[in-house]
Amino acid sequence: MDNQTNRIIAQATIFDKGLLLLYHAMENEFGEGSQYVETRRPATYNNFIEFVKPFITHRQKEKVRKILDFHFTKKTKYKLSNKRLKQLEKNVQGQAKKSWINDII
Repeated sequence: MDNQTNRIIAQATIFDKGLLLLYHAMENEFGEGSQYVETRRPATYNNFIEFVKPFITHRQKEKVRKILDFHFTKKTKYKLSNKRLKQLEKNVQGQAKKSWINDII
């Protein structure tokens, strides 16, 4: 991002500071029908899918395709409950499917 013009000049790694793991969400905000994920928006744009469409490459599309059936491998390094891990899996899968449906892939 060019700080002077606020225009995108190149792709950069996204550091979400753990937001993908929804660390602000309380246990009761997880589960079927939860609106928690749907009501959260990135700070710099409204729609992630529309934002990335002009920049996504074939390689990145293949990576998204691979996570359509994403699952965590249960290891001791995850200090989250099984329930939370399962919901996070569903969230990742859901976002990947949403990308698929919106013809990003």
